[in-house]
Amino acid sequence: LYIADPEGHRILLYQIDTGILDVLAGDGNAGSDNGPQLDATFYAPEAIAKDDEGNLYILDTGTIAGSGTIRKIDTTGFVQTIAGLGAPFAPHENAVGDEIRFNQPTHMVMSNAGDFYVIDVFLSNVSGPTTHVLRKILGSSLQIQSYAGSVFPGDGTLDPMIGAQQHGSMHSPSVLTMVSSNPLRLFAAERAAGVVIE
Repeated sequence: LYIADPEGHRILLYQIDTGILDVLAGDGNAGSDNGPQLDATFYAPEAIAKDDEGNLYILDTGTIAGSGTIRKIDTTGFVQTIAGLGAPFAPHENAVGDEIRFNQPTHMVMSNAGDFYVIDVFLSNVSGPTTHVLRKILGSSLQIQSYAGSVFPGDGTLDPMIGAQQHGSMHSPSVLTMVSSNPLRLFAAERAAGVVIE
């Protein structure tokens, strides 16, 4: 069982059969250094995905707007950043790899096709645009796309003629789960609206 430890900035491995909890990756310091798994640093990791080849993908959320990244731990134990730069700039469509900028990512899942779906939320303390978006990153090219939501918060109520992938259909989504990859079915829990949407 893989566990993301956001307070300790580490990835843990719990051996269910023995009850032993080990540090799999991260030296315990907040950061974004790549390298061997126990020397690399993470920044408030919150979500973990695993592909068919055994590689792990970690969503590093950071603690300030723009500091989110996706990290890969390959089967040799090497950690590298594959998406995001940890720099505070607004995301833009069709960016690739380290050109990608997240606002405040909170959760991530991975499809069987190797595509990533990331909840990206930004709530401003002042009047102005906010972000309530589900972003898709193509596994083949690491290109980012907006998949659902917009800069305008919704109340979780969907127009059946429009569907979820439109403006105002998400409000502070916080947790994402995938119940089917083919056909794709995603459910998001909305903290502010107090609902779960598909």
